[in-house]
Amino acid sequence: MSRAGALAAFLKPFAEKPVEWGIDDCTAVCARWLWQNGHAFELPIYRTRREAQAIIIRHGGLVATWDALLPTSIGERIGSPELGDIGIIDTRRYGPIGIIVAEGGVCLWREEHGGFHWIKPRDFLKVWALPE
Repeated sequence: MSRAGALAAFLKPFAEKPVEWGIDDCTAVCARWLWQNGHAFELPIYRTRREAQAIIIRHGGLVATWDALLPTSIGERIGSPELGDIGIIDTRRYGPIGIIVAEGGVCLWREEHGGFHWIKPRDFLKVWALPE
């Protein structure tokens, strides 16, 4: 299956499902995507937005949190993000959020009430490459 096909299949179960913090929020869904692609690692346990924010504050921000948690097999993407990469963008409304890069540089992040927001960001705070 192509990476685009694998990503589409991965996203399908989240279409109508509201976010569960620590299970499939913007960071956890990116972690699940990595796990599905053979890059397992442990997320800290959290069950609420407040608990997630405490972890992020403790690390010094979302980028620093991901840097501390991601396995060494996932390195920073230098250059343009590619299909399947994960990253962090800064939004005016929500602050930094975790995304998965889809085709054409469009990115998606978990919608609180189900599904995903789709956006083509101008800037990325950081992108990590999903190895082939």
